[in-house]
Amino acid sequence: YLSDDLLCLADRVSMSNSLELRVPFLDVRLAELMASAPLALKTRGFTLKALLKKIMAGRLPPEILGGPKRGFQVPLARWYGEELKGFAREVLKESSLEKNGWLSPGYITGMLKEHESGRRNLSDQIHSVIMFELWLARNRKLAAGGVSFGVRHAAGPLNVLVCTDIIQEDDAGGSGRVAWETAKRLAAMGHRPVVLTKGASGKKDLETSEGIEIHRYRGSPFKLRAAVKTILARHGRIDVLELHHPYTAFLAMNALKGVPAVYNFHSPWAEEYSIRCRDLGMSFIRRFFGAGVRNWVERRVLRSSGVILNASRFMASKLRLAHTLESRLLPLGVDPDKFRPAADTAALRKRLGLPAEALVVLTVRNLVSRMGLENLVEAASAVVREKPEVFFVIGGSGYLRRKLEAMIKSSGLQDSVRLAGYIPEADLPAYYQCADLFILPTRVLEGFGLVTLEALACGTPVLATPVAANPEIVGRLDPRMLLEDCSPAGIAAGILGFIPRYLEDRAAMRAACRKFVEDNYSWTKYAEGVEQALFDAVSSGRRA
Repeated sequence: YLSDDLLCLADRVSMSNSLELRVPFLDVRLAELMASAPLALKTRGFTLKALLKKIMAGRLPPEILGGPKRGFQVPLARWYGEELKGFAREVLKESSLEKNGWLSPGYITGMLKEHESGRRNLSDQIHSVIMFELWLARNRKLAAGGVSFGVRHAAGPLNVLVCTDIIQEDDAGGSGRVAWETAKRLAAMGHRPVVLTKGASGKKDLETSEGIEIHRYRGSPFKLRAAVKTILARHGRIDVLELHHPYTAFLAMNALKGVPAVYNFHSPWAEEYSIRCRDLGMSFIRRFFGAGVRNWVERRVLRSSGVILNASRFMASKLRLAHTLESRLLPLGVDPDKFRPAADTAALRKRLGLPAEALVVLTVRNLVSRMGLENLVEAASAVVREKPEVFFVIGGSGYLRRKLEAMIKSSGLQDSVRLAGYIPEADLPAYYQCADLFILPTRVLEGFGLVTLEALACGTPVLATPVAANPEIVGRLDPRMLLEDCSPAGIAAGILGFIPRYLEDRAAMRAACRKFVEDNYSWTKYAEGVEQALFDAVSSGRRA
């Protein structure tokens, strides 16, 4: 009990939070001394630990000395009522329970509501049924033959190294959010993910966030190798690499030769680089060689990966075109508890400084040319001339900001278009909730559109250009929400055509957006697909 349970758990918890734990009462000399001490010295009638309490009198508060014996309990009640509420509801949703056929969906739903209301603490029961449902799901996969029994039972939970240039903690990019959400969900499924990322200024090289260890190597190949050595020293081994960006992936694969890998293809690196070079006026020579090196690095990483994942059919076609490789389609997810409709949008608008009576059109993008934001500003001019009550909010940062500011000023749109800058993670749901419309004016390379799911989850309708992966989400929900084209005129016409439909049946439209996301997208479903890919990569023996 002491060596295999208490000490083992205490060591894991302390090390995961970068703490050195000591247990002085287990010192051999002290144990030998007290074993030889008479019982009368250690107890006084019904008072246990009498000698210890006498020694510690004056050093510890009376409430500690005289308090009852207490264990270190896991805060399941709080977790399943707050932090893990969304996870619990995803695992125990009625459709899954009905499919499995073992538990009563009505009873389980009532149990969750009772616990979340605070009237009863049913955390033990909830934990038991979650573990049962996860066990069922995992054993179905094993029984289907897609996973080697030997890998799972011999290795236990996988030690997964999540390799990514950015994470949600450090950067606003959508691919960073995918990496972070994947790590969180894998941890919730019983695996042991560790994140290896470039990092951002003001962030520690090593820290633990939401129970996940983060190592930042600052973009240096030498620091990455040092970080890998630290990770191996702390965790013993890495079973599989879960890769998100070519640069970090390439360095990690070279530092951990022989470790199986799964790669998430978010976008063709060389093409993104070429677009950026053209926007910034860089020379053809620099663009040519820079794109060539990036294409070579990305291809090396992809060809060394056992499984390649893609979030959209559009990006799968890009992969085939750039590298002649096939991939596994796995749409991304969204957190339905974080991104959800708000009951009082008036209070939120006041807090964010948005006009109370305006019809708010929002977009959240990196301020780069491929996002089509210049066309959106031009379209805003046409929309405001016809509908002065419309107010545009453009969130995000990037090299295009000065050009957008100049366009807004020259068009006299200072009172109708706001450049909100980088929107903090904590405020992002509020912006979605306050908006009447979210617009995606992308010109090229929209790999999936994570912001689309986040807006829809908040009940906010989305208009999108008919390019890249936009039709795969927005067109599936309602083809009328796809714009005719990417031009300023096409964007303006789409917004003006949307307004009367929205005002006619606002509540039904927002409810349909929310239901569409609930029925089709979740991080849990995505993480299950990633988990299957990790097992497949390990089982196939494909080496990096």
